[in-house]
Amino acid sequence: MPECEISGKQVPKTIKVRIEGVVMHVAPEYANLGTVLEQPASVPPSYPKVGYKSAPVKKDVEHLVGDFGKKLKNAREAKGLRQEDLAKMMMEKTSTIHQVESGHLRPDDKLLTKFKHFLGVDLMRKFHDDESYTPKKSDKMTLGDLMGLK
Repeated sequence: MPECEISGKQVPKTIKVRIEGVVMHVAPEYANLGTVLEQPASVPPSYPKVGYKSAPVKKDVEHLVGDFGKKLKNAREAKGLRQEDLAKMMMEKTSTIHQVESGHLRPDDKLLTKFKHFLGVDLMRKFHDDESYTPKKSDKMTLGDLMGLK
């Protein structure tokens, strides 16, 4: 049974509609939100369905830790440095340090190396073969959730 791309509900038939430039397969009740391109289809869209199975992470892949800004701030404060002091030592702008600490800027490799050298903090985490991520059922959000239609 096809799934409405707005509500996420299983419906007997979907209608192909263009909504603000995006072609979608929707339940008949949402067809009025855009221009109908094709009347009811009883087959699901041809793209693969995303499930809730674990996706293995490749061996020894490094990723930036999620709380990198907080870790940097704690390390800087532990050394008794102000953002301005650290910026001068690293030959960076104070605003760059502030943006990284607040999480608004993801540091590139060059900046990560400087933080490791000056603060002694490693912001990368290795993932191994046996680690994987399995999303919870509640992780699945549809456009209907976002719009408050459910």
